[in-house]
Amino acid sequence: MKRLWDEKSYFASVPASNSLLTQKLYEFSKSVGEIHWGKGERGSFILKFIDSRRKPVSVYYVYNVGSVWFPFQSFKAKYHNAYQTFMEELHAILGIWSDSGNPTCPVHRIVEHFPKFTEAVRKFKEAIQR
Repeated sequence: MKRLWDEKSYFASVPASNSLLTQKLYEFSKSVGEIHWGKGERGSFILKFIDSRRKPVSVYYVYNVGSVWFPFQSFKAKYHNAYQTFMEELHAILGIWSDSGNPTCPVHRIVEHFPKFTEAVRKFKEAIQR
């Protein structure tokens, strides 16, 4: 059943084993961009940035099951150089790669590498806002 999630329903659905990790990623996401709530069967929140043309850019989706999805294909063509740099940094930090897809990563891996991950996200934001 599809539904619109919000902060309360999302965190109530996150397993206890991922609760603190997901909360840490949520707090960081709120501090750097806009949070939008998912509309699917699985609970999710989406980090969005506003680019230099005042258009929203979805950076990642954090699902209540403990995974993070990077919609690289949605910004690959528009922000080629920023995309390439961001993708290479995430590969070096998290071991994910995507030439033709949209990779996912467990929340715990992001939190294990949190300082480097947050730096890469901030650099991507700066690049698309120039």
